Amino acid sequence: EKVSNYQGIKLERIIALQPDLVIAWPAGNPAKELEKLKQFGVPIYYSTTGTLEDIANNIEQLSQYSDDPSKGQKAARDFREELTALKAKYNTTEKVRYFYQLSEKPIITVAGKNWPSEVFNFCG
Repeated sequence: EKVSNYQGIKLERIIALQPDLVIAWPAGNPAKELEKLKQFGVPIYYSTTGTLEDIANNIEQLSQYSDDPSKGQKAARDFREELTALKAKYNTTEKVRYFYQLSEKPIITVAGKNWPSEVFNFCG
């Protein structure tokens, strides 16, 4: 069941579901609505993924909410190891120009420091 997107949050539905945890994206969820959830006692984890390392950090931090945090710690280590191997494998001085389109209407792309750009940059 979809209860949120960048345009808004279904506050009443989320509260009715009584979640153990809500994972929010600060840049993609309305701050005022997230604040309302907090006022109702809904625990919120703010996920930030500006870089690939942030993904591993999120895995580690979210694992603390699980029954077996060691699985998340291992997944984060494995992710970092695989990332290091991929960076070494695809390290090249020859760079390819690219355009990464997130949506068609409105047309949205990425720029600056973010994990998709990081992937494209280390893959050439």
